[in-house]
Amino acid sequence: MAFDLKNLNPPTKFTHDDGWSVWIRPLSGAEYQNIQKQVVNTEREFHDGQVYTFDDKDETLESHLTWDYCIVKWDLKDSEGKAIECSMDNKILLMGESQVFMLFVNDCIVKLAKQLEKAKRKREKN
Repeated sequence: MAFDLKNLNPPTKFTHDDGWSVWIRPLSGAEYQNIQKQVVNTEREFHDGQVYTFDDKDETLESHLTWDYCIVKWDLKDSEGKAIECSMDNKILLMGESQVFMLFVNDCIVKLAKQLEKAKRKREKN
């Protein structure tokens, strides 16, 4: 197996029954850590000489950053036949408001995870 060091986590193309396509990549460990740094705020409180820490997480931002990373590109058109830009705002709009799009992307992520797990088991078997 050869590694493309410029693209260690390439996307996989998934095509919907209606003909549009989305390229999805799994959330890498490095990107997960990067997102966590952006969404988790650790608070410290002092009481009676003790330090208490707790994490406050912005789950909405976490979802938005995850969607932006995992959805690499798409071939979507609007009702007038114009290409829809694959921007973070449009990813948030479609994932938040379109059940068809959101369910399809979620199914693709599950399929991709199963493919990766199957490949891992095959490597471990050999």
